[in-house]
Amino acid sequence: MTVSRPDTHPVDPHATAMFDYLRGRYQPPFCYVRSDGKVSEDPIERRFEDPVDFRDYELRAFDKTSGRVLDIGCGAGKHLLPLQQAGLDVVGIDVSPLAVRVCQERGGRNVRVMDALRLEFGPETFDSVLLFSNGLAMGGTPAGVNRLLAECRRVTRPGGRVLLSNTDVALSTDPADLAYQEENVRRGDPRGLVRMHTSYRGVAGDEFNWLFMSPAELSAAAADTGWSVTDVDASTWGGYAAVLTRE
Repeated sequence: MTVSRPDTHPVDPHATAMFDYLRGRYQPPFCYVRSDGKVSEDPIERRFEDPVDFRDYELRAFDKTSGRVLDIGCGAGKHLLPLQQAGLDVVGIDVSPLAVRVCQERGGRNVRVMDALRLEFGPETFDSVLLFSNGLAMGGTPAGVNRLLAECRRVTRPGGRVLLSNTDVALSTDPADLAYQEENVRRGDPRGLVRMHTSYRGVAGDEFNWLFMSPAELSAAAADTGWSVTDVDASTWGGYAAVLTRE
């Protein structure tokens, strides 16, 4: 899908930052702005890094990719392109038309605009599904995460796997993060729920929810949706990778 004026896209700061980086006109910072006002700059160049620069735990999970692959939230193609170059049959999807354009311009051959919660594929189409870069968090709520995992199971062949990275936010040492989590708990929300929006070049995107999960919470969601967590590779600061195998 073509975007006529991507540099003025009104509601997609993330993809606009990627597009500008691709064109050599990136103007940092690109930021996530949490609902309590905390601003976190996120280097957009990380969307373009090679596997050698992946975090160790993510690279170990990434190396387990096999068969026909679905990359959910493919963005600029940091996971899709190396797999494609290695000869795997890989399909990338992203909800952002501009992100899809960025990936295509970088060489992504089979990349489509699609909602991860409404996958437009038949049953048992893929052997591996990728949800790296906290992709599972896009479910936004416990029910949304379960729906995303159920969709992944539907399109995955028996014995297929989901390979993902996530963050156990409870391991944060930032007092503001811990206070935010405690307020979630006080309201009856999941500890790992984060309400935020993106910001780039003075443009703020729409607010959205991400739901970060601990390995224990992930195991419970997996069990509810027909998956088994067969490997967890965790860091000391909270980031981790996991492998889910279809039961």
